[in-house]
Amino acid sequence: MSINHEHVMVTGAAGFIGSSLCETLLAQGWRVTGIDNFSPNYAEAAKRENLRGSLTSKRFTLVECDVGGEGFRSCLEPNRPDVIVHLAATPGVRPSVEHVLEYVDNNVRATANVLASAVSGGVPKVIFASSSSVYGESSGRPALEDDTLVPLSPYAATKVSGEALCRSFVACHDIAVTCLRFFTTYGPRQRPDMALTKLAGCIQSGRPFLMNGDGRSLRDYTHISDIVAGICASLNHEERFDIFNLGSGKPVDLKTMIEVTSEAFARSPVLQQVELPTCEPQRTCADIGRAAAKLGYKPQVDFRAGVAEFAEWFLASKNRWPT
Repeated sequence: MSINHEHVMVTGAAGFIGSSLCETLLAQGWRVTGIDNFSPNYAEAAKRENLRGSLTSKRFTLVECDVGGEGFRSCLEPNRPDVIVHLAATPGVRPSVEHVLEYVDNNVRATANVLASAVSGGVPKVIFASSSSVYGESSGRPALEDDTLVPLSPYAATKVSGEALCRSFVACHDIAVTCLRFFTTYGPRQRPDMALTKLAGCIQSGRPFLMNGDGRSLRDYTHISDIVAGICASLNHEERFDIFNLGSGKPVDLKTMIEVTSEAFARSPVLQQVELPTCEPQRTCADIGRAAAKLGYKPQVDFRAGVAEFAEWFLASKNRWPT
């Protein structure tokens, strides 16, 4: 199918990835409609600050609504996009264990509503934000998109369900869907519940940082600019259904992450070792060969340089996050 987009709708536009994507799309000349309900998972003021730059553009429209509610379909009527990038979700592996129904509601039912609204509204393409967590525990080699999915948490299960919904809508309707499995994304605007932000807060405040296990767990840290580049590359991907890993392909162990972050802040944290939760894998690593071949995806940001950039942002924005 031939695709030519001018107008992108981004759900979860005020979040870490969403706000970064909106700014990049606007810089590239797209018209952007941002959707967000400013859910209270962290400070609304921080989310609104994320959108401050986008709101200065005449090509950006912010619509405040819940993508899982009936109001979302009415949002499409005056703001019909060429493609929807569906990033809105309740994030986090560990909280999902205690709040299963909230995650199912916000991550599964809401995705079904976005897809159904896209079909009824004549939107030809949806990009769905999935997660590396769908793979579960690593086999010891980089994860391939065709690997068996073994989710270890309710959050991961909601992303598997979202992908299944996407595949079913492509089978039943005239719509194209690309699923992007994000690996551990880091960088400026990172959420306060994520490990790097927690570590930065502990370094600044002197509180102990809870180190999972012996520090040998591995995460495929991927800079926000590389994730955004991957999303942008997928906008004009012409296959009706596809799945791509977006990672760095270069996992970093927890001890190294702590050391690199300590160097960036010129201070070391107090460490308190705790057991790695069973809902989290020991290792994540992306095979990015398919994304490289089909999207031209090529991560650019070295981890050490990315953490230094994050530290600079965090120190300039430290009043936004509790320490």
